[in-house]
Formats: sequence, structure tokens, C-alpha cells
Amino acid sequence: MFRAQYCAILGFGLMLAAASTEARELEFSIENRIVADSNVFRTSSDRIEDGSYVLSPRISVSQKNSRLNYSLSYQPTYEAFFTTSGINGFDHWGQANFSWRPTAVDTLSFDGTYASRRTLRIENFGSGAPLETSDRERVQRADARLSYRHALNQVLSVDLTAAFQDLDYSRNTSIDSRFISGRLGGQYVLTPVTLVSLSGTIRQRENRGGDSQLTTETTIWDLAASVQRNLTPTLTLSVQAGPSFIRTKQKFPNPIPLPDEKSRSMSFFAVASLEKRWQRSNFTASYTRSESNGTGTAASSINDYISLDFNHRLDRRWSFGIFGSWLESEEITDRPGGRRQKTTRYRAFVSLTRKVARRVSVTTQFSIFDQDENGSTGSGSIGRVYSGFLSLRYTFDPVVF
Repeated sequence: MFRAQYCAILGFGLMLAAASTEARELEFSIENRIVADSNVFRTSSDRIEDGSYVLSPRISVSQKNSRLNYSLSYQPTYEAFFTTSGINGFDHWGQANFSWRPTAVDTLSFDGTYASRRTLRIENFGSGAPLETSDRERVQRADARLSYRHALNQVLSVDLTAAFQDLDYSRNTSIDSRFISGRLGGQYVLTPVTLVSLSGTIRQRENRGGDSQLTTETTIWDLAASVQRNLTPTLTLSVQAGPSFIRTKQKFPNPIPLPDEKSRSMSFFAVASLEKRWQRSNFTASYTRSESNGTGTAASSINDYISLDFNHRLDRRWSFGIFGSWLESEEITDRPGGRRQKTTRYRAFVSLTRKVARRVSVTTQFSIFDQDENGSTGSGSIGRVYSGFLSLRYTFDPVVF
């Protein structure tokens, strides 16, 4: 995690050192929410319904010009529940984006995010102790990506990317995860409306921690070919696919007297999206097959993810959106007994926004969430959860300096 934070600080320093005399912009907004939730702790039984008040200010500074573009954002969030005690608290989110063109054919970019969030739970702190509500576990996630692109000519370019991610749980009940990756790719403009590319990626992930759980090291080599084509001026299709070669090593915790298990397998990863734009609307349908951190389990997982997103502006003041997604996540390696954990999640929401004044907007949203694990009713099978909120956002006039 500290590596990603160091990269973020380094990127910020580069921004300041390379900044031109052009004006920068400082923006500040604040959002108030009233939230209702049918299952606050996302438990499979003994569900607790509650509401909360959320206060979330956000501050951003940015600059845009032909050579240097950057933005820095920070958003703390405080949530206070109406009836459930012991779980009020802060979450934090920050983001840094930087792009610099030292020459007409070279581009250096950096992107980083950091999030620290509470994990609400119901737990037993000792033998015979009553169940208590808690937010004592926090999840911290840091992501960093550094890339360089060089244009060989008007139609051909190459790029090199290094990425890092760290997922850290504050307690030993979940498995931490860290990965580093490197990517080499090339892009070719085939026609004015068609772009093709080839790339190769190597990624190594270590899922670590947890006194009584397996830990896994996963190495993945990806080869991918992609094509992006503007079918019409308002319709864009993008497809990327290729084989993936996976090597895993499981380490059994002490005192289990078993040797490490090694395995090799082959899969495929893919990304496909279709985007349609109208004068007042836009629609995006996408499919992604990728490797993930396993979300607190000992093994990496392969995710299949489908999403549909539609947004429409009714007039100058009213707009609404509809979103739906489906995710199936399956562990790459077997657990003891030959079983692989498979989790399926559904999510959908509809939102309506009213612009009350130039700097004031009101949004209401209703969402449905469902999670099932291995088709069972175990702790990972949360079932259906309903939630919604009403928010008031005020955006201050930007400060130019």
C-alpha cells in the first residue's frame, strides 16, 4: 500500500514541478444524503433495517492545457445511523490523475486512487459473549498506474504500462491481496474509424494473511488483440480478447503438514462494449472477463461481468438513469475437498435528478442487490437487499488561480 501512496506523492510532485503559468481551478462541493437500507450488515440471517445520514464534502484541483493535464480529488464521508449504535464513522477516498506531453509524440501519464472504508459486521467477541455490531474492520485499497506512450508515426504507436494494487484488511479474518503487472502494447489506426491493437501482460498476485486460511500466489500471462470501430458517428463497438496462461501455488498454513500445491491452467480474458449516443441520451452495454483479488478469500478469482447503463436528460433540469449488472466470480484453485467458491451478484438501480438552481441539485435513487454463494444459503448468500437515498448537492463556484 505504501508503494502506491509513494507513487501518488511522486506524481503530485511532478505535477507541481512541471506546471505551467496557465490558470488552475479549485472546486468544492458538499452532498447530504438520507439513506434507507433493508440489510445494513449484508448478513444472510438476522437482518437489521436502518437509515442513516451521510455528509460528504469533496475538493478538487485541476489544470488542463495542451501539454499538462492533472486533477487531484479528496472526498471524506461521514455516516451516522439512526438506530444502530457503534457503527458511525468516516470513509475516505482520494484520486490523482496526471498526463504530460514533453514532446509532440511522447505522453507520460499517472493514475492513482486510495480508499479506506469501514466494513460493517455483526460478530461475537468471545465464548458466550453476545453478538455486537461493529465497524472495527476497515478495508484499504490503493491503486497506481504509470504509463508511457510513443507515437512512431501518424498511425502507429507503442505503450508501456506498470500497475500496482494493494488490498489490506485491518483484521486477520480476511486475506489481503497485492499485485504488480507490466504491459507492452501497440496500436495501429487501420482506417479513420477503426483502431486495432496487440498487447502482452504479465501480472503477479499474492493473497496473504489469515492464520487459518490458505494463501495463494498467482502468475498470469495475457495475450490480447483488440479492435475499436465507429460503426456510425454515434455508435462505437470495442472488442478485446485473448488467451491467458495461469500458474498458481497454494501454501498451507501451519501446522498443516502438507506440501505446497502447484497447478497450471489456461483460460481467456475479454472486454467488449457497445456505446450508443443520442442528443439527450447515452447507452452502454459491456462484458468483461478478468482476474480479480478474490475479495478477501485465499485464492484469486475469475470474474464474468455484464452491465447495462442508460442515461437520459429530460430537459434542462430533469434527468434520470437506469443501471443493471450481473457478476459471477469463481476461484481459480480448488479448496480442500475439491470445491471452488462461486459467487453470483445482481445489482440494479434507477435514479432521478432535478437541478434546482445553477449550483444545487437533488437526486433520489432506489436500488436492488442480490448475492448468492455456490447456490446455498451460507454466510456468503446474502439474498436480496433494498436500499435508497435522497440527496442534496451544492457545488460552489470554482476558484481560478
